[in-house]
Amino acid sequence: MIDQFDDIRPYFDHEVNPVLNRLISNPEILKALQAFQFKNYPKFLNPLLKLLIQKRLKHQFSQITSIQAFEDQMHEYLKVIVKNTTSLLNWINLDNLDPKQSYLFLTTHREILFDPSILNYILASNGFGTTLNAFGDNLLINSHMNDLMRLNKGFIVKRSAETRREKLYALKRLSQYITASLNADRSVWLAHREGRTKDGHDKTSSALLKMLSLANKDKSIHEVVEQLRIVPVSIAYEINPCDYLIAREMYLKETEGSYQKAFDEDVKSLVRGILEFKGRITLGFGKPISHFSDVPDIPTCLKMIDQELHKNYTLFPIHYVAYQQLYQQDITTLLKSANYSDADRKQGEQLLKERLALCDPGAEPWLLKQYANPVKNFIAVS
Repeated sequence: MIDQFDDIRPYFDHEVNPVLNRLISNPEILKALQAFQFKNYPKFLNPLLKLLIQKRLKHQFSQITSIQAFEDQMHEYLKVIVKNTTSLLNWINLDNLDPKQSYLFLTTHREILFDPSILNYILASNGFGTTLNAFGDNLLINSHMNDLMRLNKGFIVKRSAETRREKLYALKRLSQYITASLNADRSVWLAHREGRTKDGHDKTSSALLKMLSLANKDKSIHEVVEQLRIVPVSIAYEINPCDYLIAREMYLKETEGSYQKAFDEDVKSLVRGILEFKGRITLGFGKPISHFSDVPDIPTCLKMIDQELHKNYTLFPIHYVAYQQLYQQDITTLLKSANYSDADRKQGEQLLKERLALCDPGAEPWLLKQYANPVKNFIAVS
């Protein structure tokens, strides 16, 4: 039987084992794992190390025949990643949601894969079902990236459509897939805008809400919001591992007028976001937009989503220090109201100094924006 969403949906259970066997035999994946796990070993051992990795993977994954079993295995891996790359993981207001209900989680977006990964880690740890996760086809640079994303309950957003008609068709099918998934009690993760936020201003895209409305064109925006059960989620990282790279990109766009990404740049950012240190992380779950009494139009809905994102965003000392440096504002009262001490302030100053030291000359203001503007947004809604 052909599923109407075969070209964009995640894999089904019966596809899991063949896909895993394909990945385990992929020489590029084995080479990448060998380079990561045994980077300090002599090169003449590489063939042997690859065989050992392949043997271990076959042992670990040979009995996995469902998405749930694969997800359980990934959950164990993520425990190790969280332990090694964070100093604290926290969440607030999750108890306001119903574990038996499906939701459309719209989150702030800093890390390509770690954003949905950490959201699902928390959901699964608290008795919630995990989400289907949207990924742009710009990440699918080869067959094994496609396999990995779709094994991880990823569905594809076709950004490469060229003509206006093709784009509209792709967006309508995407809207239909998301709506059908929610109606089948499967939660969905979407970034609240296309691409990562690169200046710290978390503003939800109107194009996103318009896309979500395409499957329900006969309904008002209030009815669409009721059906989608949108929950804004603020994912706050103390350290963004890609901050200095994003600063460089934005600086070059500003000074040279454009920036051309390398072919595998997004994939490298994805790996960096997972494996490098992120400090403290807090997820703030906002009030479901459907709980507001009136959502008359898209601009009002956007404002409600952004207000929830901004007020539930946890600010660390590095954010306040960056705000002071960028906007020349005294932060003494702000730090006190957030219960941060003088020692916390000094720690934030040192951390920001270390991040700025990684920047290209001239790109420092763009790094400051990434940490300072969440403070500006929080003040605006407070």
